[in-house]
Amino acid sequence: MSEFNIDELLKHINELEAELKSAKKYGLVWDKEKEPELVVERCKEDIPVLHHNKEKMIFKNNNYDNHVLIKGDNFHSLLALNYVLKNNVDLIYIDPPYNTLSDGFLYNDKQVNADDRYRHSKWLNIMQQRLRLARELLSENGYIFISIDEHELGQLKLLCDQIFDEKNCIGVLTWESSTQPTNAGNAKYGLQNKTEFILFYSKKTSAPRIFNLDKIEKSLSYPDFDDNGRPCRLDIIEKSSSGSYNRETMKFEILGHGPRPGKRWQIGEETARELERNGRVVYRDGMVKKIVYPEDESGESFVPFWNHFAAKEYGTAQTGKKHLNDVLGYPSGFDTVKPVALIKKLIFHATHENALILDFFAGSGTTGEAVIELNRENENSHRKFIMCTNNENNIFDNILYPRIKTIITGKRNDGSKYSDGENVNLYTFETDFIKNEKNVEQAKYSLVEKVDSLLCINEDIFNEVERNDCSSHYSNGERHLFIYNDYYSEKKFAEFKQKIEKTIGNKVVYVFSSDNEIDPNLISGIDMQVKPIPSKIYEIYKEIAESIKRGE
Repeated sequence: MSEFNIDELLKHINELEAELKSAKKYGLVWDKEKEPELVVERCKEDIPVLHHNKEKMIFKNNNYDNHVLIKGDNFHSLLALNYVLKNNVDLIYIDPPYNTLSDGFLYNDKQVNADDRYRHSKWLNIMQQRLRLARELLSENGYIFISIDEHELGQLKLLCDQIFDEKNCIGVLTWESSTQPTNAGNAKYGLQNKTEFILFYSKKTSAPRIFNLDKIEKSLSYPDFDDNGRPCRLDIIEKSSSGSYNRETMKFEILGHGPRPGKRWQIGEETARELERNGRVVYRDGMVKKIVYPEDESGESFVPFWNHFAAKEYGTAQTGKKHLNDVLGYPSGFDTVKPVALIKKLIFHATHENALILDFFAGSGTTGEAVIELNRENENSHRKFIMCTNNENNIFDNILYPRIKTIITGKRNDGSKYSDGENVNLYTFETDFIKNEKNVEQAKYSLVEKVDSLLCINEDIFNEVERNDCSSHYSNGERHLFIYNDYYSEKKFAEFKQKIEKTIGNKVVYVFSSDNEIDPNLISGIDMQVKPIPSKIYEIYKEIAESIKRGE
């Protein structure tokens, strides 16, 4: 029995033809509607939100950097983060499933393996939906790195060209992920891969392509003297003229002397005349040399941002696995793990010292450890991370959270010491839902009761001081977050306002408003920022939900 009857088949052919004619002259086309992703479909009717898991909070000091973990499907996490962090993430790094022939992935709670005819389409569905939301989170000067291997490299590159624009592709980096050959059976005679790829895009063409570089201090010497006795260095400005290096235009006289036999100048005639006029060339030891003074050059040199990361310097998948097992104190079950040095270097090159870094395929948590380590190495660095993952195979409970907890506290789950710990705070959230009521006002009212966690993330203020039926108060040292989440009541609001007035420090106040407007006389004479909720949040949700319904 065929998979389609005749009418369904004709309809399907017409739909594909329409898509090709209307949208695609070149690019990526796949069967998006064959089996829609259920976690995405759910968001047509339910509104994703976050709630704080206080049991997994690690708080050390108000002056330390705050980092965030989110447990739940990453599509729901990304949608919820879009409510408050649009255009605010400086860098995204992700390491998604590679969709190899031997290592599948889950789609609608079913394992997708090599024999699934739609495995590429399902993988692309997952990636497209999440990358679209991720792009909205990136700041105007934001970047994204995506690790991948050869199985989906071609498809992923075309997909990213669609979402981020081909002209925003900065490059394709390579990483030497393995140095151990396979010597078993016939495999040892075949082609063996030792590299993986990292796609590198900016959100906008306007994003600066000037990256952080490591400095090298050079020891410069000036063993020579000019005709006036000033210390200098005399540099040879000749090079071989044999073979392809021969250029007759680079053979002319400087100070009345031509290059020696078999040689040509390294500088052009215009530069040579300028050096002559400025007295910066001299004839010594039978050749013309350029005079270089100490003030002409800096002792600093820089290591370029190379597009290849060698195993010797940055580690392999096996060294990453070994390190993870050491942190946990037990086998992680992972075959391959990205090494901290690799991710740390990517983050260093592409971010400023106060950057927000997002990883929504967090896996074992290498990105988080890399951010913490980078901050420890530079006292001026206060980068922060948000990492998201589901709990498939208990990856959050048994791998990600224990790893980051061990890094921060210095103690493994079994109580053994790993290190002296790190001076950071960690806040953990989980995805949740509220019903998108047909009555818009009711939907907004239901939403405003559940947005505390998102507003805490947005304001980077997490510690609960007080919470009741109509309001909340959170603090981080002298910074305070107040939320009024009920319809206006003169008595309740007066009590809320009184609490604000008694609080000393910088204050941000969110007030429930169904129309996104706040009466300026409602809270006056108090030094604070006042913002409305949740209309803007609801509008962002509706916009995304409608795009899902349209099949975009």
